[in-house]
Amino acid sequence: MVPRSTARKVVPALRRFSWRLLVRGPRVLTSPRRMWHLSRAFTRHFRNLGLRGALGRTLRFLVGTRAVIVEIAPPPAIAEIIAPPPPPVPEEAPPSPFAVPASWAQCYTHFAHLALDALLAGPASLDFAKTDAPTVSIVMVLHDRAELTLACLTSLRASPYQDFEVILVDNGSTDATAQLLGRLDGVKVVRNRENRGYPAAVNQGAELARGKYLVLLNNDTQLLGDCLGMAERYLTAHAEVGAVGGRIILLNGSLQEAGSIIWRDGAAAGYGRGNQPEDPTCTYLRDVDFCSAVFLMTPREMFLGLGGMDERFTPGYYEDADYCLRLWQCGWRVAYHPQVTVLHYESASSKDTQGPQTLISRNKAYFAEKHAWWLANRYTADPERLPWARTVASAPARILFIDDRLPNPCLGSGFPRARRILDELTDLGYFVTFYPLQVPDEKLLATQDLSSGIEVLNGYGPERLGSLLRERRDYYDIILLSRPHNMRVLRGLLAEEPDLLGNTRVLYDAEAIYCLREAQQARLTGRPLTKDELHRRLQAEFALVDGCWGVIAVSRLEAEHFREYGCERVYLLGHAVELEPGPDSIAERSGLLFVGVSHVPDSPNADSIRWLVGNILPRIQRQAREPITLTLAGRCCEGVLPPGTRSGREGLRVLGAQDDLRPVYEKARVFVAPTRFAAGIPLKLCEAAAHGVPIVATSLLARQLGWHPETHLLTADTAEEFAAQCVRLYQDHDLWRHLRTNALRAVQADFDSTSFSDTVQTMLRDALEMTDIVPSGPPERQAPPHIWARHADAA
Repeated sequence: MVPRSTARKVVPALRRFSWRLLVRGPRVLTSPRRMWHLSRAFTRHFRNLGLRGALGRTLRFLVGTRAVIVEIAPPPAIAEIIAPPPPPVPEEAPPSPFAVPASWAQCYTHFAHLALDALLAGPASLDFAKTDAPTVSIVMVLHDRAELTLACLTSLRASPYQDFEVILVDNGSTDATAQLLGRLDGVKVVRNRENRGYPAAVNQGAELARGKYLVLLNNDTQLLGDCLGMAERYLTAHAEVGAVGGRIILLNGSLQEAGSIIWRDGAAAGYGRGNQPEDPTCTYLRDVDFCSAVFLMTPREMFLGLGGMDERFTPGYYEDADYCLRLWQCGWRVAYHPQVTVLHYESASSKDTQGPQTLISRNKAYFAEKHAWWLANRYTADPERLPWARTVASAPARILFIDDRLPNPCLGSGFPRARRILDELTDLGYFVTFYPLQVPDEKLLATQDLSSGIEVLNGYGPERLGSLLRERRDYYDIILLSRPHNMRVLRGLLAEEPDLLGNTRVLYDAEAIYCLREAQQARLTGRPLTKDELHRRLQAEFALVDGCWGVIAVSRLEAEHFREYGCERVYLLGHAVELEPGPDSIAERSGLLFVGVSHVPDSPNADSIRWLVGNILPRIQRQAREPITLTLAGRCCEGVLPPGTRSGREGLRVLGAQDDLRPVYEKARVFVAPTRFAAGIPLKLCEAAAHGVPIVATSLLARQLGWHPETHLLTADTAEEFAAQCVRLYQDHDLWRHLRTNALRAVQADFDSTSFSDTVQTMLRDALEMTDIVPSGPPERQAPPHIWARHADAA
């Protein structure tokens, strides 16, 4: 044993790490530095398996009892860190009884035994808070494996959610379970002299439950994070759900299941088994055939009303699938929630002499007979049908949405509109797979504010799009693809494999005619495109729509261009903007405001900022009779602002990214948008007008919106004129009110959220109901000549 004095020195140091265990290998570890290295080594050793938090709780309990267990030899990698390797053991020597187990399951059990021995060796007890009206009642059935039961109970005590009671039903255990139960306070215990089987024991515990919700929990599990709270809040918010289960992770760090499937012959399969827990196909919320009773939360009254578990499945297997199917047959949903995460030591407490396969075969036959009519409508067991079978079909259609990256509205560049489309799709009940094609590796944190029912295929990228479409051929009813460079990726795949999409229809969301913006930018840089080059680029971009079922345009002007090209189905879908006008008194407002995100130095917003700060602002300050401050709001990359420019000097204020722009809009008197090249619709103007801020912009933006100068906004295309218009609007109170009123009316008429929703609903309904797959039209179409001619003349 390590002396108490040494323990008092080492324990505080170990508390800084997740592994709090005092270990003595072949040599006595009395150095805190050695203990530090050991802690780090154990952390690295288990981190890859996802067991850090779970095992850490067991080890923290061990240290918390001040029991110092010392007869453990560290693995070779750890021993090398602690001290030089010991001399080799002679071959004839018997194996050490203290050798570290070879498998992770054995290692996990070993640590669990340490914690159990530590508890039973002293006078300590495990206390649970007593409550008269718990929200959740946790029912655990025990049959030996007291060490795993203690690990599970320890994880319950560590759970952030504590509004629960614990009911333990001991099915004739013969190990240290009786001693462990004697050390528990605040729990209900049912002792059966013999093993009554799992279904009967669950029913016993449910009869004693007082909570609104019942949790069926295996004793060989550990709860990770706030899974109890997640499940309880989900059931409370969704009264139509009869049960919710979670992501079950095995000790080797792989998935046991992410919801489960029942095939037509009655066979059950855990979806995602063997995959990584972070597999994006397993991390979205969906309705499933059933979730196993490793962790299953269900309303208590519902459980009792259905008669509880069917005891004809005794001693176990298929009783949880049977219960979930009875919920479905009564009109209740069964949901898989990926944030409900549980670590599971699979089959740890199963000691049935018949063997699990015999029990499974017997109960499967009874299950198939009992639910024959329901199973007749299920899929035949086939790995290729997993995408179809993984969820209970309730959505009117399945849609694959392809865009550059996760649609964070703060990014600008059309992503606010993409986000609104995505929200509309989920509100209409469609199942959506979102495929970030160009930026595929964003962290899951970026998806937290998306609907949890969206499958986000992070990490796939361009290289896996073909294989996904091949594996899910005819799975999706519609592919909604945004932006021309993404369409080029799809067309490249179709060139190699023309039948890749099967009967899936493609809706192309052009988002903008990009080559027009490129022509404007080339003209500004002094390298204008020739007429032939502009014509070639326009032709190539318009040709992307060939073979698409329909096209979505963002503005009336661009919609007309696509119709002139020969597209039969063109849908106009701009932006959805809510009116939030601030103070209508010009006296309550001051300063100029520019809002925009600059991802790269050559973007339209970056050019606007440079022109505004370097050329327009000095002219405004010379012409104005009063000091005027310009505020720049939005994320700005390096190299955009002129050298030496700093916030607070020369009438300039740089805010950077803002979570909420409303306070900024409410203080601004004039909104400025000196954009010299752009395509699509300028959302920034719509939002400024919706917040009641009159606008000075270039004539380009006015044309894109279809708004009239002197009626909805002021326009100018040179630095001198732009500065003069800003000063004029800033000082003319009557003009300010006139433009504000008309712009608010224009936003309400052109960017109404109800009209946006109706358009999304209409185009999807058309795509699903119309019988022809590819629109008819001439095989060779030309870009409308007046488009390239007009821009070529300007160049």
